[in-house]
Amino acid sequence: MKLNKLFGMFLSVLIAAGILGLGDYKPANAQSGRIDLQIVKAGFIVGLSGGRGTLYYDGLAYPLRVGGLSLGPSFSISSVDITGEVYNLNRVEDLYGNYTAGSAGAAIVGGGGVATLTNARGVRLEVRGRTIGVDFSLNLSGVSIQPR
Repeated sequence: MKLNKLFGMFLSVLIAAGILGLGDYKPANAQSGRIDLQIVKAGFIVGLSGGRGTLYYDGLAYPLRVGGLSLGPSFSISSVDITGEVYNLNRVEDLYGNYTAGSAGAAIVGGGGVATLTNARGVRLEVRGRTIGVDFSLNLSGVSIQPR
């Protein structure tokens, strides 16, 4: 008899937690939002890039500023439109910071590519983009994303 009463209380707590939203959680690698970036690149050996973008998270749009530096054999004069998914974002502030990705690629007038970028807080960007211009590179790139 006591076991039935204990089970009933346990079930009541679970139902209450679900009603209050306490049972709502995000899996570790759940998609958190979406990101759109527009970046202009120029460089020979050392490349510089800059641009702007928007994070779409929790029904709101957050304007972003993007900067970057690449070192290694490269020649580029290009504009890149990037879109992708954001993973492991628990709050907007976690998006800001430096991202790294190893890359190897070549694009001439209208090429495309895919990359995965990660920051120190574990936020992962899975992005794809379209390059307009000339971009030959074999380099390690760093990208900084900050609020605008």
